[in-house]
Amino acid sequence: MTDPKGVHGKGSYYYPIVGRKDTGGAFDRIPIEDMQKNNPRQFTLFVLSYAAVQGVRNTPVSAAFPGIELPATTYMEIAGIHGKPYKEYAGDRKTPKERVADYSENDPKDTLPSPSRFGGYCNHGSVTFTTWHRPYMLLIEQAVGNVANRIAADIERANPGEAGQWVPEAKKFRFPYWDWAEPRVAQEGLPPVLYEDKLTITVAGGKTMTVNNPFSYYSYQTGIPSDFENESTVANETAYFADWTRSYRHAPSDPHPTGSDINALQTALKAQAVSIRQKIGLLFAFPDGEDPAIVYDEFSNQVNESRRQEDYRNVGSLEAIHGIIHGVIGGNGHMVGDPMITSSLTNMQ
Repeated sequence: MTDPKGVHGKGSYYYPIVGRKDTGGAFDRIPIEDMQKNNPRQFTLFVLSYAAVQGVRNTPVSAAFPGIELPATTYMEIAGIHGKPYKEYAGDRKTPKERVADYSENDPKDTLPSPSRFGGYCNHGSVTFTTWHRPYMLLIEQAVGNVANRIAADIERANPGEAGQWVPEAKKFRFPYWDWAEPRVAQEGLPPVLYEDKLTITVAGGKTMTVNNPFSYYSYQTGIPSDFENESTVANETAYFADWTRSYRHAPSDPHPTGSDINALQTALKAQAVSIRQKIGLLFAFPDGEDPAIVYDEFSNQVNESRRQEDYRNVGSLEAIHGIIHGVIGGNGHMVGDPMITSSLTNMQ
């Protein structure tokens, strides 16, 4: 769905979030590890379409690699909604001439130490934290799913003997999640599909192919955003956001690191895994008979206005746990522009 002008008309700036449409039914959202193991064609479509949305063009496939039709469906535009760069989303209904930015990285009122407002769209510290993230998750699913449809159709066109094997898998695609509260996380940590540099996918003819892993990190395809700033995290450590040309997880305090420190990530995650699982369990342990509005307020966010300071039932919030995941997975990189944020938010939903 678009405005009456359509994708190819003057209204192409408008990109409404409608989720996956015309797919023939409602399909389960599954763990990413299960998709990789049990749905090889769908996993291939996910890998290729996610890479396409990221703007990566070096993945070899037997069919033509699709371009992205709208700026609003590119990875950096979607990632930027959740945080920096602080600019209007390309899919906004207003035309470019109608847009007047109310935030500027060069305006003292919008910068530290006392900014007048948060520069991004993301709702934190409010009861809308959970509901705001739902359409955000649907946006990435919609963008990736639409590309998956095109890739599947191209594969079947180039391989008539596999007609009916790829397009249905694209239609059934729903963005997979990584369950950070599963018991096995304490022993296994982050699954390899989310951090290894290479992945093996199934292509036409039942053959396999090794490709770059689009879930391990994101390289800024159009350059480092201008409002990225270096940030001191702990004593003698700096996150060099203004220098890093890609996302990192637990990166060395170095403007030019060789990669993420996955060992540090796994150590931190395994150490927190049991606690994270317990915190999730407590969120579903509010007693019957409580005011639903108060319960949901306390469940959803960490700045809830109904919090009663002496109430033993104040057991944390989904937002607070989501914040722990940011720190545990990202480290000093705290998941800025990192693909992990999509799998994590999908799990939260």
